[in-house]
Amino acid sequence: MSRLVIISNRLPITVNRSDGELHYHPSAGGLATGLNSLDASYNKIWIGWPGRDITNEWEREAIKTT
Repeated sequence: MSRLVIISNRLPITVNRSDGELHYHPSAGGLATGLNSLDASYNKIWIGWPGRDITNEWEREAIKTT
Protein backbone atom coordinates (compact mmCIF):
# COMPACT_ATOMS: atom_id res chain seq x y z
CA MET A 1 0.00 0.00 0.00
CA SER A 2 1.34 3.43 -0.94
CA ARG A 3 1.60 6.10 1.76
CA LEU A 4 0.64 9.70 1.14
CA VAL A 5 1.65 12.27 3.78
CA ILE A 6 -0.36 15.49 3.54
CA ILE A 7 0.83 18.56 5.44
CA SER A 8 -1.67 21.39 5.32
CA ASN A 9 -2.94 24.30 7.35
CA ARG A 10 -6.19 22.48 8.16
CA LEU A 11 -7.12 18.85 8.66
CA PRO A 12 -9.92 17.29 6.62
CA ILE A 13 -11.98 17.40 9.84
CA THR A 14 -13.00 20.10 12.30
CA VAL A 15 -13.07 19.16 15.98
CA ASN A 16 -15.59 20.60 18.43
CA ARG A 17 -16.19 19.75 22.07
CA SER A 18 -19.63 19.72 23.67
CA ASP A 19 -20.97 17.93 26.71
CA GLY A 20 -17.44 16.69 27.48
CA GLU A 21 -17.14 14.80 24.19
CA LEU A 22 -15.23 15.47 21.00
CA HIS A 23 -17.25 15.74 17.80
CA TYR A 24 -15.68 15.47 14.34
CA HIS A 25 -17.13 17.10 11.23
CA PRO A 26 -15.77 17.05 7.67
CA SER A 27 -14.02 20.29 6.74
CA ALA A 28 -15.25 22.15 3.70
CA GLY A 29 -12.74 23.06 1.08
CA GLY A 30 -11.05 21.99 -2.09
CA LEU A 31 -7.94 20.30 -0.68
CA ALA A 32 -9.79 17.96 1.69
CA THR A 33 -12.45 17.16 -0.90
CA GLY A 34 -9.95 16.53 -3.66
CA LEU A 35 -7.54 14.38 -1.69
CA ASN A 36 -10.29 12.34 -0.03
CA SER A 37 -11.44 11.33 -3.48
CA LEU A 38 -8.14 9.50 -4.08
CA ASP A 39 -8.18 5.74 -4.33
CA ALA A 40 -8.55 3.97 -0.97
CA SER A 41 -5.34 2.07 -1.73
CA TYR A 42 -3.41 5.09 -0.38
CA ASN A 43 -2.63 5.16 3.32
CA LYS A 44 -3.27 8.90 3.93
CA ILE A 45 -1.63 10.63 6.88
CA TRP A 46 -2.80 14.20 7.52
CA ILE A 47 -0.75 16.70 9.51
CA GLY A 48 -2.47 20.01 10.25
CA TRP A 49 -4.64 22.12 12.54
CA PRO A 50 -7.95 20.66 13.83
CA GLY A 51 -9.77 24.01 13.79
CA ARG A 52 -9.37 24.98 17.45
CA ASP A 53 -6.67 25.35 20.09
CA ILE A 54 -6.24 22.02 21.92
CA THR A 55 -4.81 22.52 25.42
CA ASN A 56 -6.14 19.40 27.14
CA GLU A 57 -3.70 16.49 26.84
CA TRP A 58 -6.50 13.89 26.64
CA GLU A 59 -8.09 15.77 23.74
CA ARG A 60 -4.73 16.13 21.98
CA GLU A 61 -4.07 12.37 22.14
CA ALA A 62 -7.62 11.52 21.07
CA ILE A 63 -7.33 13.77 18.02
CA LYS A 64 -3.90 12.38 17.08
CA THR A 65 -5.26 8.85 16.87
CA THR A 66 -8.37 9.75 14.88
